[in-house]
Amino acid sequence: MANNKNIKYLNYLYVFIFVFILAFPHINSKLYIIQDFEFTEKRTLVQKPSIVTDDQAGDFIGFKNIINQLKDYPDKYKQYLSDNLNLRNRLISYNNLLDLNIRMANTQLFGYDVDSRGYINANIGDQSILTKDGWWWRSLPERWRSRGLFTQQELESYAKEIQARSDYLKKKGIIYVYGIYPGKRTIYPEYLPEGAKSVSARGRQILQYLETHTDVITVDPYDVIIEEKDNKAKEGKIIYKKTDTHWNSDGAFVGYTEVANVVKQYVDISVSTKDDFDITYQDMRGGDITKFISVQEYFPENNNPEYEYDGLEQLYCDYNCTISGVVNNISKDAPSAVIFGDSYTRFGSLLFFQTSFSRVDYKKSHIGFDVSAVEKYGPEVVIQAIVDYQLYDIHDENYFTQELYSE
Repeated sequence: MANNKNIKYLNYLYVFIFVFILAFPHINSKLYIIQDFEFTEKRTLVQKPSIVTDDQAGDFIGFKNIINQLKDYPDKYKQYLSDNLNLRNRLISYNNLLDLNIRMANTQLFGYDVDSRGYINANIGDQSILTKDGWWWRSLPERWRSRGLFTQQELESYAKEIQARSDYLKKKGIIYVYGIYPGKRTIYPEYLPEGAKSVSARGRQILQYLETHTDVITVDPYDVIIEEKDNKAKEGKIIYKKTDTHWNSDGAFVGYTEVANVVKQYVDISVSTKDDFDITYQDMRGGDITKFISVQEYFPENNNPEYEYDGLEQLYCDYNCTISGVVNNISKDAPSAVIFGDSYTRFGSLLFFQTSFSRVDYKKSHIGFDVSAVEKYGPEVVIQAIVDYQLYDIHDENYFTQELYSE
């Protein structure tokens, strides 16, 4: 009888634990016992659905509209609950961390891919992650992968577009500088997983073609950045992040310096040196590749450089941001600039450009060009600098600036 009674109480305990687990997210949303992790997905969370009524519609039409909305309401509310479940980000993180550790510890047993360099291909969710010894790589979409050098036709077409941008700006008395930054794959190819390719040849091919077939002002920072990589290696440091697709501030500073030194040949600007900054090296949470699978809390980026400039705050913006009117009172007599760039500018060199110009307007752009931004801000300098792996659509005429050809 005692054993049966113990089993009965044990069953009660199991039921209580089960109900408590189901109810805890709701309890936590009210009492905040455990803090959730940061939401890191590049999208907006689903908002709570509502039934919209139209007071202008007749009774029958209004009722019909409500019925149509009610048909989709359960699915929409399910999506809302799934997206906004309390502790959702933490639970996803725990699940992915467990999945990743199982793959790392039992690659052969579970049949997961390991290449000849020992990299683990961990397909988690919709992300393909390759990692070994602290180096993380995201499997790039097909359009970003190296497909060999550009054809002569692609080079001619893209050079015509870049020349048209330069000519348009030159008529307005604006300096146009075009540069290509080397990506992580280009600077650290020795750590790439098997079969992955650098795209450095494509970036330099574009720059060399522009230098020999146009009068566009170009910046090629490849050799200087590779030299900085070697110098930092002697100090046991790196210039690109292990857990991220981007360079760190040491790498970004070299990219800025190369561009600014070219700009200085045409307009009067000051080019900041490292002595102008307070530089510290700190450990931080993992970069964007670990964020893609919500494990950034467990895989830190160690010895990461942080640059601070007295009187300036490093700006941060989300994936689709545009920064306008970043005024630098320290260099208030310097020229203004519009910068077309990608995340290598937005999360890297933007702070440094702030120190050289009186005003900086940044516009997110990969290979595109925005005439309206130039017309609106009236800069004295336009800088366009993108990372080499973004050069996958130079043949796509949707990126060509039709206004420049209609003048």
